[in-house]
Formats: sequence, C-alpha cells, structure tokens
Amino acid sequence: MLPSLKALASMVAVQPRQNDINKGPSSHVMENLAIHTHKIAQDLTSQLSNKIEIISQTIIGDIEIIIDTALEHLTQPIIEIQEAIEKPECQRLLTMEELRERIDSQLSGCTKNLTDILHNFQNDSMDITKSLEMGSQQIATLPSQCEKSEYSFASMTACFIEKISELNRDLAILLNRASMEVLHTHQIANDVGESSRTCADKVVEDTVEYLDRILTTCHNNSNNIK
Repeated sequence: MLPSLKALASMVAVQPRQNDINKGPSSHVMENLAIHTHKIAQDLTSQLSNKIEIISQTIIGDIEIIIDTALEHLTQPIIEIQEAIEKPECQRLLTMEELRERIDSQLSGCTKNLTDILHNFQNDSMDITKSLEMGSQQIATLPSQCEKSEYSFASMTACFIEKISELNRDLAILLNRASMEVLHTHQIANDVGESSRTCADKVVEDTVEYLDRILTTCHNNSNNIK
C-alpha cells in the first residue's frame, strides 16, 4: 500500500540544520521516502503485470483447448472423408482445402469473442501499466523536481508532500482500475468461454453430419458407376 498523506507529512516534518537547508536531514528524508515509495510502486506494478500475464495466458489456453478438442473429435471423420474423396467419382464433391477452410472459419467464429476479450484486455492493461510506470518514475525524481525551483525549506517540503500525495492518489486509482479490469475480464472470459465451447461442439456435430452426407453421396456415385 502506498504511504498516506498523514504519513508523508510526519516523515518529512524534520527540522533542518542551520545553513544546510538543501542538504539537511529533511532533504534526505524526502529522498529516502521517494526511493521507498518508488520501490513500492514498482513492486505493485510488477505484481499487476504478473496477474495480467496469468489472465492472458489463461484465455489463450482456453482458446487452444476449445479448438484442439473440436479438431480431435473431427480427426476420424476427416480421415474417412479424405479416403473417400480420393476416388475419382467423389473428388468433385469436396476438397480437403475447402474442408479446412470451413472448419477453421467456423471454429474461429466460435472463439472470436474470447479473442476480442483478450486483445481488449491486453491493450487496456498495457495503457494502465505504462501509466503506473510513468507515475513510479515521477515519484523517484520528486526531490530533485522540488529542489530545482527557488523554494524555501517550508515551500520545498510542501511541494514534495503535495506532489507525492497527488501521485499516490493517481496510482491508487490506476491500481484499483487495473484490479477491477482483471476481475471483470476473468469473469466475462469464463462466461464467454462456456458459450464458445458450446459453439465448437455444435461445429463438430454439424461437420460430422455434413461429412456423412458427402460420404453417402460418394457411395451412391460409386454404386451407380458399378
């Protein structure tokens, strides 16, 4: 958790040494606090990145499983139709290229919503992560930012407290937004994943029926030739 405004004020409220305002103990406290807060922000960003990666890989894995499972169920029917359409009298009924395009198109349609969720999640997460990293870097440079201007000790301290508190608030908002995005994506991906699996099962069923009709026509053609 990032330091609160009250904690920031108490940590920098140290009396400066005479004739050494810019390099006194308060300046060192501000520098140490900036370094500490910067590290916390980096750790939180790293934890968020790990969660984002886990969710992304989970969705990718779900898509692969849905497609692989469907293709596994279609393996034997495809082998049978491939053997059948090698016969001259059946070649005009279907080509393997047409069959592959048909299956790929339908399964891609089943997983399209999952794919869209993945892309949107990755794009949104990338924007949030970049903003967090930028805010983290700004925290690290706060002491030097406040010292560059012609501040008295009091105004330099006020500058530091104001800026770091503002950054803390912004980072907290971003982290909350990111957490909600991760939770929402996880929930909706589960729901959409279920409908995608149902869709893929229907593709398998329809494809098997379609191939059965092709086989029947092929057999009929063969019998007529005989």
